[in-house]
Amino acid sequence: MTILAREKSTNKTRCLQFFARLIALPLQMRYIPTIAATAAFSAVFTCSVFADTFSVADEDDYWGRWSDKYYTNHTRLAYTLGGDNGEEGAYFFTFGQEMYSPKDHVAPAAPPNDHPYAGFIYVSAGRSVWEDDIMFSTELQVGAVGRASMAHGIQRDFHHLIGEETLNGWDSQVPNQPGINLLGEVRTRFVLAGEMESGWGSDLICRGFAELGTVRTMLSAGAQLRFGYNLPKNFGYTPMRQSTAVAIQSKVDSIYAFWDFEGDAMIYDVTLGGELLRHFDTDIQPYPFAFQSSIGIEIIYGHWTLTVYQSFRTKDFSEADHTFSAWGGVKISFSF
Repeated sequence: MTILAREKSTNKTRCLQFFARLIALPLQMRYIPTIAATAAFSAVFTCSVFADTFSVADEDDYWGRWSDKYYTNHTRLAYTLGGDNGEEGAYFFTFGQEMYSPKDHVAPAAPPNDHPYAGFIYVSAGRSVWEDDIMFSTELQVGAVGRASMAHGIQRDFHHLIGEETLNGWDSQVPNQPGINLLGEVRTRFVLAGEMESGWGSDLICRGFAELGTVRTMLSAGAQLRFGYNLPKNFGYTPMRQSTAVAIQSKVDSIYAFWDFEGDAMIYDVTLGGELLRHFDTDIQPYPFAFQSSIGIEIIYGHWTLTVYQSFRTKDFSEADHTFSAWGGVKISFSF
């Protein structure tokens, strides 16, 4: 065995051992920030020799009609290992954080009938396999909801940096609890016109998504219509909360527009209904169904991919003050 082969084998073993130890750790709240930070840096430095794609994705309602209300921010860093579209599978690892806040930023606690303050921080590991025009993915998220998510401090420091007001009611946020979610997804692609990665064309990507855990339990079905030049042989990019984090590389430069739409059946959401493991009354009535639509554009040039989109979603709870909410998203990827 060559020195390089032994080095890759050793790094792969260390990578798998690290994530096995991470999942096995007792989820005591005081250890969650350390777990999250260790996972992020260890995934980068221990597994980077195998990383095919590194991506940074962010959704924020600053790019919607308002700022810091309801679903306000989601940031995710991800490594996809083996995501070349000439292969038939990939592993992926992520580190992410979600934030939620009410429309009233002044009150010392979220008012009754308003969205509670909530944060969720997590690391995850997943596996995707595909053949021709169908892909299956699974992902396990492990993290924490509540103060341990560090959502308050990160939002406060970022607002100070950009000169925005701070929100006063974070002391009333959904309390600490473990966040463990299992995600499953299937996507299938139908070519409508032209050929993939060859000139102008269009396709339709249909998907089903399920999530089971202490943060969310839901079912989702949707589709994405794409039109552009040199459409990549991947399975599109969907908003972060209703998809796994796998990224499949494209071998050709491309530019295309997309329209994504979906329907969600929400069985449980800790950010709306309060804790699953302890009583926390939010005084709001979540809707069991919601619909979401996104429009965007993706540009692939060399090793880089840029995705920009705008999303619109119907009410998640009856007391929301608009018929829909809106946010923008951006994802930047670099393929090795």
